[in-house]
Amino acid sequence: MIGIFMLVAAICIIAVARHQFIAHGTHPNPYRPTKALVEVGLFGFSRNPIYIAFLLFVLSFTLLANSLWFVIAALVLFLFCTSVL
Repeated sequence: MIGIFMLVAAICIIAVARHQFIAHGTHPNPYRPTKALVEVGLFGFSRNPIYIAFLLFVLSFTLLANSLWFVIAALVLFLFCTSVL
């Protein structure tokens, strides 16, 4: 049940972050030029809430699949997103 809640939360975070990008006139694709710096909404709490959503997504699958491999994947994703790797 918690895994499903985390999965839904991750999808909502990605949808809201994408909407905020578009509302500020910039494209959500990181390979396109940035036209605005978004500092409100979710981006006021985190530099990149989409990374948090991806981490929630992996952790939700950890709970749903009951697999240690997803815990390792979540740890690697966390280290990658915080620029440790």
